[in-house]
Amino acid sequence: MVILETILYIIILMIVHELGHIGTAMLLRIPIKKIGVTMKPYPSLYVAVYDNRILPYKRNLFLISGNIITVICFVAYLLIGYYHSEITYAFIIQIINDLNPFHSDYQVMLFGIICKKDILNAHDNSDDAIKAIYNDKYYLSIYWIVHFFVWGIMSAFLVKILIINEL
Repeated sequence: MVILETILYIIILMIVHELGHIGTAMLLRIPIKKIGVTMKPYPSLYVAVYDNRILPYKRNLFLISGNIITVICFVAYLLIGYYHSEITYAFIIQIINDLNPFHSDYQVMLFGIICKKDILNAHDNSDDAIKAIYNDKYYLSIYWIVHFFVWGIMSAFLVKILIINEL
């Protein structure tokens, strides 16, 4: 039962996360292209926008807005003082997922900032060309490695919170 409850809370948090993106897109007048579900690399919800039409600061605000909403909800949950293990598990899993350096909004944002010139100078804007730039210029770069270590430290901190709450 614990696993099913945790999965239910994760789904709720995924929806709240995506509502953060939708709200930010509406507030910043960013046209939403699609809202959907994907199975790559794992089952998740997403909000796609017309990326080439928006200013970089708006794009970055859009990308981090879902994570900000998740963290605000987690802090509110901790401040309220109501402890329910499945909710805590769900928050920790969602935040670790939100921050991961392999497939997250932060990873997309950092890649866009760091490789902006390469992306703009690419003769081909296909997914394959963008993946090639990602693999050549970002993946395993010093920026990616720092992101990986920050994610690892944050993950360890969140798991520590979980362990302390379980005792």
